[in-house]
Amino acid sequence: MKAPVSHYLLDTALSREIDRRAQVELGINSFTLMEVAGSSAAKILLSEEKDFNHGLYLCGKGNNAGDALVVARYLAQHQIKATIVFLSGIDDLSADAQKNFELLKKFASPQILTIFESWDEFNPNSGFDFIVDGMLGTGLSSNLRGGFAKAVEW
Repeated sequence: MKAPVSHYLLDTALSREIDRRAQVELGINSFTLMEVAGSSAAKILLSEEKDFNHGLYLCGKGNNAGDALVVARYLAQHQIKATIVFLSGIDDLSADAQKNFELLKKFASPQILTIFESWDEFNPNSGFDFIVDGMLGTGLSSNLRGGFAKAVEW
């Protein structure tokens, strides 16, 4: 039995190679790739689950955080609350993640969007219907530290 392409798991090298080829060979910039990934994930959530109203988004500083912020933006347009926790602050976000953070703040009302700039500011006892992992992507080559370790342990 062969799994459908949508169920493939990619290792770090293959994931990076696919991104590189999309950008270099096809001319698709990283912001567009982020938009496609995040909007596709949001569409899947909306089509498969009808009974949720609050998501938790755990974000690092890189493009994986940007992907999560795109998901939050699309779902916020459907009045699904978003709690964003930046595990290592909001300074030095990747350019694309920063752009998506600004877009999210423009699209989501204050009643929908809650932002924490660290894990320590956040109360993890709140109830959430789902969690989106925008922490690290494919770049981790050391042990988890700080807010990342606390979030994964939680």
